[in-house]
Amino acid sequence: MSIIPEVHDALRRAVERGEFQARRRRRWKKAGAFVGISVMAAGTAVAAGVWTPTLGTDGQIARSERTSTWESSGLGVLRRAPTAEDRSERVERALKSLSSASVDGINVAGVRLLSSTDDGTLLLVPVDETGRGVAAVQRKDQLCLVFVKRRGDSENCESVQTAEADGIKAFLPGEAVPGARVKSGVNLSHHYGLVPDGVVRVEVSLQDGTTIGGAVDDNAYDLTTSSLAAAHGVRWITTDGRQRREE
Repeated sequence: MSIIPEVHDALRRAVERGEFQARRRRRWKKAGAFVGISVMAAGTAVAAGVWTPTLGTDGQIARSERTSTWESSGLGVLRRAPTAEDRSERVERALKSLSSASVDGINVAGVRLLSSTDDGTLLLVPVDETGRGVAAVQRKDQLCLVFVKRRGDSENCESVQTAEADGIKAFLPGEAVPGARVKSGVNLSHHYGLVPDGVVRVEVSLQDGTTIGGAVDDNAYDLTTSSLAAAHGVRWITTDGRQRREE
């Protein structure tokens, strides 16, 4: 049976249109898949991109341009990769509260969160320079323990070599407040510090005759007490059970 030429041509055109549309749909699917992969890759890049917290009030503290590597550090907390907690909003708020009169040139790659409680935030902050005040002694290439509380912040800094060998110890006295506020964990005294690798526990004897102690985590300790007494001595206990007393 023969087909009328006009009908034959119409059928041929319909088939060609169908094949063209099918090819076009396939191309769009491929393009869509490519776009989806590109967006996913871009999201990953942003998530793993450069961290740019505000440094100091109104951002007046410079960001260190040094490309430091921490793989060779004598402190495990610096050798490990930064975590989400190290880049958290609480850490960013603490960095924003710092004063340019005391530190400058913060290397954000080495910032680590050491402890965080209702009473404050303890950070390890590598800086290019400390002691920027008129009467202060300037020091280069320092590791700073920064404790940020609602009533202000405290920085205790040592050279990288000193921190790796002898650690850093600091005392931030609490306030004379009603017992209810002390029990809630606010306005306590903090005996805190940084210790070398291998130290697993720290005990602090106070001038009032009492002793407080606790485990080391990320080369750091933060011991709290309602006592306002300063430290009389600090004792490190290492993984092999040996003790080292730091006066």
